[in-house]
Amino acid sequence: MDIVASRNVVDVSNYVSNGEWWLLTTNVERHAVVYPIGPATYPDVTVSLHISRRVFYYVFNIIVPCVWLNLLSLLAFCMPPDAGEKAR
Repeated sequence: MDIVASRNVVDVSNYVSNGEWWLLTTNVERHAVVYPIGPATYPDVTVSLHISRRVFYYVFNIIVPCVWLNLLSLLAFCMPPDAGEKAR
């Protein structure tokens, strides 16, 4: 069986972008290896996806909520005991 790459790029028409990763580039390469044990050629097609992580995804979805929860927890100790907002 001979494997060939029909195009040099990946079809990304059905790609759905998300909030965590950016798809930068795609690449398709065909390699053919001949091992010393025989004359047969072993082809393969390698698909490379170059992606980049979005930094603000973690800032807005993990770090900011944790900071807000910590601040609210600390502010609960600043309230007077007779305010009625503290747990008994």
